[in-house]
Amino acid sequence: MRFVKAHSCPGCHAQHDAVSGWNNPDAMPKAGDFSICLYCAIVTIYCADGTMRVAADDEIPDPVRLLAATHPTAHGTSKLKH
Repeated sequence: MRFVKAHSCPGCHAQHDAVSGWNNPDAMPKAGDFSICLYCAIVTIYCADGTMRVAADDEIPDPVRLLAATHPTAHGTSKLKH
């Protein structure tokens, strides 16, 4: 896990100040990387300026979709088509 500049989830506005990579917990996010909010399970994409935006349904690869859909907080709030 890495600490980063605090930012808000564009879905639920929860404040995040840490990231963890899927295969590498020390990896820092880069433009185009996906993220799943720990609070609302919405899928976001990192932008080049370091902000995040909500991923369009057709942008989300199946493995990321599955992770978001099975996330403990995904009880109907993830806005994904399952």
